[in-house]
This record gives sequence, C-alpha cells and structure tokens, in this order.
Amino acid sequence: MKVIPQGLANSSLKQRFQQERQILSDLNHPNIAKLYDAGVTEIGLPWFVMEHVNGKDLISYAEQNNLGIEQRVILFRQVCEALNYAHSKGVIHRDIKPSNLLVDEERNVKLLDFGIASAEENMSLTMTGVVVGTPGYLSPEQAKGLTHDIDRRSDVFSLGVLLYKLVQNHMPFEADSISEISYKTIHAEPATLNRSISPELQSIIYKCLEKKVENRYSSVKKLADDLSAWLNGDVVSARKVTALLRLRKKIIKYPVISSLVFLAVFALIASISFGVYQTYQSLKKIQAAEKHLSKAQEIKAKVRRTHMMPKHRVQNEYQQLNNEINELNKEIVADNSSVTGLSSFALGSAYLSMKNYEKAFELLNDAEAKGWKSNDLSAALGVTYAHFWQKALEESNSIDNPQRKEQFLNEKREVYYNQAIQYLKESQSASSISNYLSAKLAYIESKYDEAIIAIEKEIEVNPWHYEAMSFAATIYNAKYNQTGETSGYENVVQYKEISDLRLQQALEIGDSDPENYVQYCENMSTEVRKGLNKLTNEIDQSFKKAIQVCEDALYMAPNSKETYINLGRIYADMSHYLKLNKEPFMQMDTESYFTVIHGLNIFPDDAELLATSVSPLFSLAVNANNFDSKDFELLEPVLNTFDSGINHEKKIPELIFLQALKNIDFSLKQNPLSLNSRKQHAEVHRSLGIYYEEQIQNYDKADFHYDQAIDSFTKMQDLGGKIASIGNIAEMYYNKALLRNLQGKPGESISFLDKAIETNQEVLDITQAKFAVYNNTMQFHYEKIETLVENQQEYEYLLDEYFAFVNRICGFDYLEKLHWYIIDDIIDSYTKLGIDTMNRFPECQFEK
Repeated sequence: MKVIPQGLANSSLKQRFQQERQILSDLNHPNIAKLYDAGVTEIGLPWFVMEHVNGKDLISYAEQNNLGIEQRVILFRQVCEALNYAHSKGVIHRDIKPSNLLVDEERNVKLLDFGIASAEENMSLTMTGVVVGTPGYLSPEQAKGLTHDIDRRSDVFSLGVLLYKLVQNHMPFEADSISEISYKTIHAEPATLNRSISPELQSIIYKCLEKKVENRYSSVKKLADDLSAWLNGDVVSARKVTALLRLRKKIIKYPVISSLVFLAVFALIASISFGVYQTYQSLKKIQAAEKHLSKAQEIKAKVRRTHMMPKHRVQNEYQQLNNEINELNKEIVADNSSVTGLSSFALGSAYLSMKNYEKAFELLNDAEAKGWKSNDLSAALGVTYAHFWQKALEESNSIDNPQRKEQFLNEKREVYYNQAIQYLKESQSASSISNYLSAKLAYIESKYDEAIIAIEKEIEVNPWHYEAMSFAATIYNAKYNQTGETSGYENVVQYKEISDLRLQQALEIGDSDPENYVQYCENMSTEVRKGLNKLTNEIDQSFKKAIQVCEDALYMAPNSKETYINLGRIYADMSHYLKLNKEPFMQMDTESYFTVIHGLNIFPDDAELLATSVSPLFSLAVNANNFDSKDFELLEPVLNTFDSGINHEKKIPELIFLQALKNIDFSLKQNPLSLNSRKQHAEVHRSLGIYYEEQIQNYDKADFHYDQAIDSFTKMQDLGGKIASIGNIAEMYYNKALLRNLQGKPGESISFLDKAIETNQEVLDITQAKFAVYNNTMQFHYEKIETLVENQQEYEYLLDEYFAFVNRICGFDYLEKLHWYIIDDIIDSYTKLGIDTMNRFPECQFEK
C-alpha cells in the first residue's frame, strides 16, 4: 500500500501521486505490478494498493543465482517487454534501475514505481532544469534537466546502463560524487566492456548508451529484437553488418545448409537484384507505418489520461490532440506510407480514440481493404460498426409506423449490425479486453443478461477500465427499460440503481470524460419522466439532482445536443408536475425554452431541438390568460426571441401559439416520420383553433386550424398512432359541430356530429371498451339531440338507439363512482327534456 506521508502532502506531490495512479490504471501487463485499488484517507491523503511482489532486485537475483550472461539477457528481455508495453501506452518510466525491477522465484520480472513516470504529452509536472531520476541511470538529457527532450529513447539509455551493469558487474560511469557522475553521463564515453562479452552484445549496449538520442535504438522493441537476434546467433542491427559478417554468422549457425544456399544465391544474384530493391522500399514503408501506429497508440493513451485527470474541461486538450492527429496524417502522406493498411489503421485508431466515428469508419475499412489483418483492427471495426448500429436504433425510435421502421432497420442491419457481429466475434477471444468485446456483442444482439455477465467480468479483471463501467450503466439501463415494459418499472428498479452506481464509479475514475456526464444526464431525464407518474415528494429530489447532473454535462460537453434536449425535457416535465399540483410552473417552462434556444444557437434548425421547444411554448400559450404582472415579466424575454416574421401586435397567447407552430412545422419538414412531432403539430392546431373560437371569436380561423388538426391526426395513422388519432379526429369533428352551431348552421352541425359518432365507433370496434371513448359518443349523441330540439326538428327517432347505447354502458362491470356521476349528468339532461328516464334507463339507476 502506498500513501503520502502527512507532513509531505504538498500539492506537487499529490499531483505526482495522482498521475502515478492514473498511469498504473492504464497499464495491464504480466511484467508490470498491478494496481488493485485506490482512494483517499479520512484526512484527504490519497493512497493506492498494488500487487505485492516477493522477490529480489534484478542485479542481486542474477548475482545470488550465479546466472550466465545469456540467462541474464533473457531476464532483461522481460524488462524490455514491460517497458515496450508502457511506451505503447504513451508512458515514459524515467527511473529504470535495479530496485524498480523485482524477480520472483519463478524468474518473472516485475517493473515497479511509476512515481516519476510521465505521459509524453505532460512534461509540465517537471520544470525545465530540474533533474528527476536516479544518478548513474539517467540519460544525458535527463542529467541536463532538459525535460522537454525526454522521450522513449531516454528509457533506452537507462536500459543500456542496466544491461551494462547486469553483464559487467559495475557501472559504465563511475565517480565519487553525483555531480561527477552526471558530468561523465553527459560528456564521457562509457568504460570499456570486458572482452569476454561478445562483440554483438557489446554493440547493443553501446548503441543504447549513445549520447545523441537519434543514434540510440528508436524504440525498446528494436532493442529487444536485437537481443533476440543475439540469443539466436543471428546478426544484430547494432553492429555494422557487412556481407562477409552476415555470411560468417550464417555459416557458423548452419554449416551444411549454408554451403548449398551459397551456391543457389550466387546463381540468382543477377535475377533478384531488382526484387531486393523493391523489398527494401517496402520495408521502409512498413517501418514508417509502425512508427505511425506507435504515435496513434500514444494519442489513445493521452486521451484516456486526459479523461482520468481531476474534473476539468477538456476542449483545449482535445484541440491539441486533433492537431497531433492532423500532424500524423501529414507524416503518413510525406512518408508515402498511406498505401499500407497499417498506416490507415494507425490513423483510424487515433480518430476512434477521439470518438470521431465517421473518420475512424472510413480509415479502418480502408486499412482492411489494403490487406491489413489483426485482432486490434477487427476489434476497432467491431466497436465502430456497433456504434453506428446503435445510432440507427436511436433514429428508428422516431419512426412509429411498424412497416417503415422494420424496413429502415433491415437496411441498417445489413450495413452495420451484421458487420459488427462478424468483427466482434473475430476479435473477442484474443483481445486484452475480451470480456468488454463480448459484452458489446451480446448488447447489440439485445442479450442483456449475457452482456451483464461479460461486462461484470471485465470490470473484475480490469478494475480501472472506467469505459467498461460506463458501458455497464448502458446495459443495465437497457435491461431496466426492457423488463420494465412487461413487468412494471417499479418491479425492476434494481437495474436502474445499478446503472446509476456503475455510472458514478465511471465518473470517479474518468472524472473528465464528457461522455460520462452526458450519459448520466440522460439517465436522470428518464428517472424524472418515470417519477412523474408517482406524484411523490421524491420527484422534487430527483428533479434537483437531474438539473445539477445535466448542468455538469453542459459544462463538460458544451456542444452536446442530447444534453440540451434532455435538460429541456426535464424542465418541461417539472412544469407538468407543478401544474398537476396547482403550484407556480411558469419559470420551469421558460427555463425549458431557453435551454433549447441555447442548443439551437449551436445546432440551428435542428429537428429534435425544435420539437423539444414546442412543449414549453404550448404550456405558456394555453395558460397565458391566467398570468399576472410578475408572470409577464418572466414571459417578456421569451417573446423577444420570436421570429421577426411573426406579427407582435397580436395577443400574447396567439404569438406563442404561432411560434410553436412555426417550430414544429420546420421540425416536421426535416423529420416527417416522427409520430411525436406530428402529434405536437396536431395539438397546437387544435389548441389554436379553440383559442380563436373562444377567446377571439374568429370562427373562420378556428375552423381552419381544426381542419389542419384533422389533417395531422389523419397522417398520424400512417405513422402508427391509429387508435389515438381516430379518437382525436372524432373530437375535432365535434368541435367543428359546436362551431357550426355558433355560426347558426345547425344542418352542418348535425353533419359533423354524425361524422364524430361514426369516427368514434371505429375506435370502439378496434379497442377494448374504454369509458372515455363511450362517454365521448354519449356526448356526441346528446349534442345532436339537443341541436335538433333547439331547432324544433324531429329527434324521437334517435332516442331508442341512443338509450340502448347508454343502457349498455351502464351494464359494464368496471364502472367506478366517477363514471356513474358522468352518466347521471347525462340522464339529468334528458329529464330536463321531459323524457321518462326511469323507464328509458333501467340499467342506469343507482343510489347517489
């Protein structure tokens, strides 16, 4: 367990400690000690728990076990493997020395102590001129304090010192003081190695210890490759290779075969010279591509460490990282290596780490088309195709017509879903995040139970994989929605709670990842919407929490359209809740509206944002006649945002209705298949018609908007909302009938009442008996009879049929007290017409 001593806990040390924790959480390699847990003490001191390694330092182990040089080099190669992995994650250790390398009883080497390690993008933690590391093992640039010159090749120099010590039993630079050691490291050549050490191994060590970084191995992998070559008796790249030397090495290793090969090669020299040149050119391109891939991996590591820093806005870092990706792209073009699949994979991986799925999709597919094959490519393609399949599913939610929705999904399934399944299956078994990929696979197949098992295994194996925790939240939320629809949401609330818990855990680690906050806001929006049906005090707490979560999301991701939509809906939902409880609600509507307006400033004319703006405008318009002077002060800023094309001399409710209508019209033009938008369109027209009829007495305009509402409700039927739309059409005919009475046109009124009764019967034919539908038909019938009576027209012929209809309703066994009171009002109305209701309604007699 590692903890900062209380007396030394200054801000700089805490920052280093935090950085070490972040670096270790990103490293998962058998030769690197694992990080198990981390936290903060009661007095605010950070701590973390690491794997305990019971062993001796590398040099002591080699000495005590009398290891030969080859055995020592084999151990040393494990160090190279660990450090090469760390470098692939963009981490420079900067303190390679024996005490940070422990060997256990099974000769497994573990690399420890990343306390002064640094991400290559974050050298700011060490000031220029400050020497950080262990004297004797420092590179010349470290000894000079040139922190901005430190890169992976600085670790290569330290490895050279370590290997020198391991095979020679003393240091390459020895002196009586630290200052003298530093001077020799910078200016002096290393002491000559013992002649008993082979020239090839000496050349490897000396190449590591070059003063100029460009003369050292460019990567630890190339050093490890040379050591493998030396162990296998092959020529090493560190020694100047002549044809004679190469031939000598091969003859010594394979004397018989070499003599035969020599004759064959001699005969073919003339014919293969051009092929050798081509091979050389191809090799140069591959080497360049490997360099590009290394840089892409560094970018990916930088993104992750940026997300794991204490909570802060990451837009500046994102800009810098995008600049690095652009520079990488320029290097690929300059090196003429864009023809290789590996370079396309490198660039695609960089874009994927930045969540630029469009560019990643293009480049990763290009890599495969150029012949590049690897598990990493398959995994990246699987994740990318899965992303686009999820987007297609979300888009399909706005298509409510079952046939159109299925057609849309079938097309996208062919393009994205099938490919995602294929690539995820190819890559999952061989990946270091195999459980995560298995969870992805199960999730897109809607096998949520399997996905939960896989993602929980991933979190157990990689406890710092916060992206897995975030994805777990998504899976549990999907399970909550899936089972809630069939079993009732109140019976599966545990899935929602686990989803929130996993998301909070993801935030504890990925405290600066904007996507975590955006997802949390969406979760809270769902929680508020579900909570409205309960009408309990808990909704107030959920609302306050949801607002805070979504405000945090906008701070972290100011360009998140989804967050503006969710926050706007939360305010609108709260307005609805307050209206039900007869509490002031107007401020919630204005907050909802201005939240959406801010989103529209970033995403002008966006269909979803425009549709979201309609709910608060509709609420304000319907209730405007009840506002007092204080309410109008809140309303004025809303009115000031309205389109200049709207006549501001109109009355305030009319102004708001017309702006709502303008917004939903524009939204429908962009997304004509949205059932919700079509429903909003119809409801605005209906309410505007009622407003013109009752408030303005402009019957022509009222009639126009009723017709528009009927048209939109009719179009809803094609989008899947058949039952609701038919019932609403019947009500619109009823409204038109009442309007005709006001206009003194009883004949037309009767005609529209007949249409209302006929249309409502369609609902009764296709749905179970619902009192509301029957009640509407009773009202329509009564209005028809009353109109005939008022105009002294024959009506008795209707009574027998209508009374039979009412008696049938009274025979339903599900009627409640409220239903009986409604029926009683109907019966009283007929009593006033002089009808013997006791005999006419035998089924409808009850004690009041």
